[in-house]
Formats: sequence, C-alpha cells, structure tokens
Amino acid sequence: MPMTVRDLIEDPALGLELLVEREIDRRVRWVHTTELADPSLYLQGGEVILTTGVWIDAGTKPAEFVRPLAAAGVAALGYGIPRPDATVPPGLVAACKRRRLTFFTVPYELPFIAIAEAFVERLATDREEALQRTVRRHAALVRAAEHGAGLDGILAVLARSRGMQSWVVGRDRHVLARRGAEPTAGDIEAVGTEAARLQPEYPVSVGDWLVFPVVAVGRTEAHLVVAAGDEPLSVEDRAAIDQTLPFLGLELARRRALRESERRFAAELIDLVSAGPPQLPAAAARLEAFGVDPDAPVVGLVCEGAPLDEAVDAVEDALMSCGATGVVASKGMEVVAIARWDGGDEGLADLARSVAEALGGNAAVGVGGVVPSAQSLRTSLVEARHACRFARLRRQGLAYAVHGEVGSHTLLLAMQDEEVLAAFRRALLQPLEEHDARRHTQLIDTLDAFLSSGGQWQATADRLHVHVNTLRHRLARVERLTGRSLSSMEDRVDFFIALRAGS
Repeated sequence: MPMTVRDLIEDPALGLELLVEREIDRRVRWVHTTELADPSLYLQGGEVILTTGVWIDAGTKPAEFVRPLAAAGVAALGYGIPRPDATVPPGLVAACKRRRLTFFTVPYELPFIAIAEAFVERLATDREEALQRTVRRHAALVRAAEHGAGLDGILAVLARSRGMQSWVVGRDRHVLARRGAEPTAGDIEAVGTEAARLQPEYPVSVGDWLVFPVVAVGRTEAHLVVAAGDEPLSVEDRAAIDQTLPFLGLELARRRALRESERRFAAELIDLVSAGPPQLPAAAARLEAFGVDPDAPVVGLVCEGAPLDEAVDAVEDALMSCGATGVVASKGMEVVAIARWDGGDEGLADLARSVAEALGGNAAVGVGGVVPSAQSLRTSLVEARHACRFARLRRQGLAYAVHGEVGSHTLLLAMQDEEVLAAFRRALLQPLEEHDARRHTQLIDTLDAFLSSGGQWQATADRLHVHVNTLRHRLARVERLTGRSLSSMEDRVDFFIALRAGS
C-alpha cells in the first residue's frame, strides 16, 4: 500500500507531532526538503515538504511561504525544530489552517533524512511487494493456461489479484466469459459499437466500463471489459490488466486453432460420407468422435450464399438451439452439416427454418431426409444439396426447403456418376443436338416439351405454337435419328432421364 501522511505521522520511530490535520490520508508522492521562499516551481503535488524556516530570516512571511505550497497541492508541511528550546514560528500554524494544509513538527533530535529514509523504505517495500504480486499473478496465469482453465480461469486470476469485475466480449458481441455481475444487453451493445471503431485509443471508456482489445495472432479477437470504478486505474491495476491480456489472447488463439482443426476434420468427414460404402467405417468412427452416434437417426443439411466462417458459427448455434448434436463444415462454397435428429421428418421444416433464420440474408438452406444411421447418410446429404438448390430457385421469403419438395428423379440422377450420365446423354441425344445445330431445328426442345406434357399431342403443339402435324413430323424425325420409339414407355423414360441428366 502507498504511504499516506497518516502513516508517516503515526510512525512511532519518527515522533512527529501533528498540529494541523486536514487531508491526512493523502498518498505521499515524495519527501522533499527545501528552504526556498517559493519552491512550487519544482513541485508536482503530493509531496511532504520539510523545512527549518531559513526563509523566515530572508524576510518571507509564513503566509507567503504556505500559499504557493497549498496551490501546488503538496500533501503536508513539516517544520523541523532548529533548537531544543525553539518553538513554531508565529503565524505558521494559522497559515496552514487557512490554506487547509496538514502541518506537523519534527523534533530537534530527528534529522530530515530519517523521514526520507522511512518513506523510501516504505516505497521500496511497496515496490517489492508489487513485484512479488506480479510474479505470483504471472504464475497463476500460467497455471490457468496450462491446466485448461479457459477464459473464466484467467479472469478469476485477475479478480483474485485486483478484485476487478470483468468480462470478455467476442467480435460477434457474445459474452465469452465473465467474473462478477452479468452485463446488461445495453452494456454489451455499447461496448460492441465502440469496439467496432477503427483503431481507438485504449482503454476506451463506455459508461461504467473500460474496454481493452484482446489480440490473438495479429488480429483483435475480443475485448476485455473492466469495471471502471470511481477513481482512475492505478498503476498496478493497469499492470495487472496488461499482464492478463496476452493470456486471454493465447486462450482465444488456442480456441481458434482448435475450432479450425475440428472444422478441418469435419470437412474430411463430409468427404468420407460422400465417398460412399468403402469409407463408411471411417465415416462412422469420425462421426462418433464428434459425439454423434453413427447408429442413431441422422440428417444432412446444406447451406449456401452466406460468408463461410460466419455461416458455420450460425449453423452450429441453430442446431444447438434445436437440441441437435451436429458436425458442421465448410466445403467449397457450401456449409454442410450432419446432425443427430430424433424429431422425425415432420420436424425438418422447423429445423430448416431455424437454420435459415440464423443465416439470414441471401442464404439458402436444404435439409435431407432422416436416415436410420450413418450407413444411409450419403443419401440424406444428396437430398439436402438438391433441396438447397430448390430453395435458392424458389426464393419466397426465407429460402429453405426439405427433401420432400424435390422431385425423386432429381435425387436419383444426382446419386449417379457424372461421367456415366454424360455418356448416357451423349449416346441418346447427340444425333438430335447435331441435327439442331446443323439444320437450326428444335428437336431437343420439342422432345422435352412432349415428355413434360405426359405425351399429350395437342397440349404440346399449343405450348410450342405449332400445328399437331408439325409436331408429329418433328417427333418422327426424333425416332428416325435415335432409333427409339416414343410409343415405348421404356424409350420415353430413357429420353426423360437423358434430358434431365444435362439440366
């Protein structure tokens, strides 16, 4: 604790006598001896001034000596009795009372240096204790980091050391940890708004709080918010905060690295599921490592159109709010999720809506069907991907869709090898495409319209704005070029699949 005027006067080894008591609990900044008539030019405030009154012999009156001392903000004035039988100069006590300046006398047998030594010894002790507290605090912070105490454990060290109420707020304005009363929504919003400014001077004062940046691996990951109190931060308080900030940054960097590692493993899990049956054992083991039972009902989700990092966090939060244990990863321009789901197909629309609301903006969300285990998970992911594309095209309000809204043939085609589908399409439709290109005809469009109408001649002719005989002529040419018959259901199905395989 810093030395106060009271500590100095009540030190029995000094034997000082208090004659004027004013702000006796003021902190002593330094002990200074002077015989100048006006030493205020050399003072900064908070000093204890010691004098033997030589300035009196030079013609300076007590009131003239005391006035600049009081204006300079000294903590106290001490008068050294020059002879055993001497008394305090007339008017000095009255001048100190008038200027509200603490005044004491120093006994004749006590040299001024003894008072200065007492102060310096106390100062050295305080600094040694402060250094020891810093060392102990550092050791406690290291232990908290080593033992995985997290942000809460680090804030606990700061609270024990300096009694500070504090919290850490992330870039998304979520409170990551706190020590003390929970901050209000208004506090969080005000701090987040202030922290979003470019390169402010720190600490930033926001209401009853002081805000400090927490930097991890070159970027500000969060902010430490400390209760401001009635007085400015002391040197030791600021030192404790500065000592704590790197450990908070280290913990946030550890969290980020762990999160990135988990997401990398999550992306590999999606690859394993997409690879099909050969990788199912590995996919099941990886799924179990993420806390999802591979033998329980699961569902796939696919999202697109939102910033990937933010979307992964949003989907994770949405799954958690729906009571679903899941794995979320970014793959290319998509965010893909696998979740344990016990709500059945009837609850999927609510799940899709919750995820879409969490993403907002231009995001689209597709949810596949619930499958009984990880063995069928690839099917659910394929369903989810096509439901996502369906939702993107629909764009009515929130863009989300579930697997039941997508045509079954679309799913079947999506699950086939792309090269096989391309070869099938070329074998059946290439003659028509070449004829259209060479003769500027519309055989492909005519065939597509005919099959889409269910084989209705007049409806197809009306849609194409041609006579039925013209339609019959075109389709006859299709049969001649392909060697297939449109009266055969099997050939119609082949044509339909070939057309949809290229869409």
